[in-house]
Amino acid sequence: MANIKWANYSWLPREKWGVYHPNKTYCYYDRTAIDINDKDELILKTQYNPKKFKNPDIEIPIGVGLVSCKERFGYGYFELEAKLPTGKNLWPAFWMSPDQSWPPEIDVLEAYSRNSKHFFHFNIKNPLGFWKVETNFHCGKEPDNYSLGAKTHWLGWKIHLNILTSLVVYGLKTLLKYHIMVE
Repeated sequence: MANIKWANYSWLPREKWGVYHPNKTYCYYDRTAIDINDKDELILKTQYNPKKFKNPDIEIPIGVGLVSCKERFGYGYFELEAKLPTGKNLWPAFWMSPDQSWPPEIDVLEAYSRNSKHFFHFNIKNPLGFWKVETNFHCGKEPDNYSLGAKTHWLGWKIHLNILTSLVVYGLKTLLKYHIMVE
């Protein structure tokens, strides 16, 4: 799979370790789900595009766009300007992880649409945190993966108009060296 040149960096069209997650075989990282338009904007899609894999012998129905930067970044501020997609069972994310290991992982942005076409999910335990748009910091290895706790942000009653129709900036200032992945 050829690398992608975008924003003056070289990107892998998959995770560093492979084209699909062995424990999450409902989707794979599909090079055809990645576009760069005339404005040099990265467009990542989710699409029905069944593909057969060997070892194990499986067919995965859904292809998703993911880019993983080959460069190692130092300290600083990292920012993504994005319009979240609409559709069921989507998981757009902006992750940062160390170059050589996992964990830790910083989720600058993770959004979950689940069975709805947006990211609104009422939660009786947290009535003001009803947008499933979160940040998190993962600290432990599987199966005891623990985190500092996902932070669901108070995004207001009208935020769906912004995150689904406008570009919104998601950023992080870090003192650690990280590898960047966008899905």
